[in-house]
Amino acid sequence: MKLMHKVIEVVSPNPYTLHPAGMHLPIVKAVLSGDPEAACSTMREHSIEFGQIFIKVEKTYREKK
Repeated sequence: MKLMHKVIEVVSPNPYTLHPAGMHLPIVKAVLSGDPEAACSTMREHSIEFGQIFIKVEKTYREKK
């Protein structure tokens, strides 16, 4: 988390692009539905999606350094 904070601090990405509003809504819906498999799958998809976004941010960080 500390490293992620440093990268974000240097790159200063648009927060709406980095972690768009509503990004957790499918996870919340899956949890509230009582379906643990759907919740797990949705959380996995979220993690992959956020990871891909952060990889782009980290690439910008390396270019600035």
